[in-house]
Amino acid sequence: MVLMKSNYFIPKVLSSILVILGFSTFFFSSCNDDSGIIGIDIIPPGDQIMVHFDNTSDISSRTVYVDSIRSDESNFSSSRNYSLLGSYIDPVFGKTRADFITQVRLSSNLVDFGEDFYIDSLILFLDLQTLYGDPRQYGSQEISVYQLTDTISKDEIYYSNLNIDDYYDDSQLLGHLNIKPSLGDSIIAIKINPAPFVDLLSDTSNLVDNETFLKIFKGLYITTNQVDFVGSVMSFALLSDYSRLRLYYHNYPGEFPLVPATASSKFDFLINENCARVNLFYHDYEGAANPIQNINDTIAEDSLVYVQAMGGLKVKVDLNDINKWQDSIGVVINSANLIVPVLDNSTDIFSPLQLLTLSYINDNGDNVIFPDLFHNGAFFQDYFKGTYNSVLHAYEFNIALYIQGLIDGSLPMHGFYIHPYSTESTVLANRTILKGAKATNGMRIHITYMKL
Repeated sequence: MVLMKSNYFIPKVLSSILVILGFSTFFFSSCNDDSGIIGIDIIPPGDQIMVHFDNTSDISSRTVYVDSIRSDESNFSSSRNYSLLGSYIDPVFGKTRADFITQVRLSSNLVDFGEDFYIDSLILFLDLQTLYGDPRQYGSQEISVYQLTDTISKDEIYYSNLNIDDYYDDSQLLGHLNIKPSLGDSIIAIKINPAPFVDLLSDTSNLVDNETFLKIFKGLYITTNQVDFVGSVMSFALLSDYSRLRLYYHNYPGEFPLVPATASSKFDFLINENCARVNLFYHDYEGAANPIQNINDTIAEDSLVYVQAMGGLKVKVDLNDINKWQDSIGVVINSANLIVPVLDNSTDIFSPLQLLTLSYINDNGDNVIFPDLFHNGAFFQDYFKGTYNSVLHAYEFNIALYIQGLIDGSLPMHGFYIHPYSTESTVLANRTILKGAKATNGMRIHITYMKL
């Protein structure tokens, strides 16, 4: 995402017009008009503040694909540093699946497991945090673990559509688990075949330090099969103290199975902040019971639009006649409130995204942060909003600076996107069904403006 600084200031309403704005606030809250953008065709004469909105077709909204998103550990949310795993079937969004790859590291240097080293077991522990799907039927998941055959690095950028076939050999299965996850689970434990590790761990030259170790043991690929019914996506906290690959071993002084010379010992291979990690996402919208229509259609416009995390879907919005404002001189936008309602009852089973954002399209086709959110090197999230309001069943955004920029001609009129934050889309599986601009009481903008 490209960051751009704005030369605008956040509009301040003069004290002399507080009464008028107070009236307009009351007017908004008491009116159920199915409105679009404010009246573009008429700029009122005289020096006054007006609030005007109508239900014309000045806004258009369409669902479009997200090609891919950056999905390596550098783009994970600081509050939800999750790796996603699992698959589920959504009656509207179809099939969704998530896999991940990760490095594992030595917990100490110069490791020496001693003479007559024997592996009792290897267990991959994963700290389960959340489940996303239909909570009435999370269903079973078939988890498989493979060793990576190619290196991943924290110095590289990886995307959610990474071709995983270049990074593993599907004939070399390390571990397998059938599980029916539930929110009562805390740790998922997967037994790993120790045979491929015997030579690796018996040679101390492989265990001198992590630089040496990672050249030989490149990491793990954890995947699931696509379920045929319901299912869920699990989120794991790999940086938790409970997530690790743990080795249990003995040292035998002679021919096995003599009595071991020591009690059972253990050694942890860590998954920590120094490990490269990548989330991988797959979507199939065709298999839905009630499939989404007209995705990426530049002509047809539906009353409902769709947003999905995991690099799924976003909404393209165009303000069709905003250029007519440029013919008017001295128009100052005092406030502009984009309201995006959520489809009734669509959040009863599948919880919505709790936070959405907007980005406009510049002349190069890049997505740019709205000036209302990022201004003079600082973020103004509380002002910009974007949090799901469960009482109003809607998202709201303050976009006065963006509208002012369109009118002044300093911002391009290529439209904008409604989508999850990139750091949220990487670590969440949620989706949301929105009322588009053509829906009754659908997407709309309320603007307060002044003509000087």
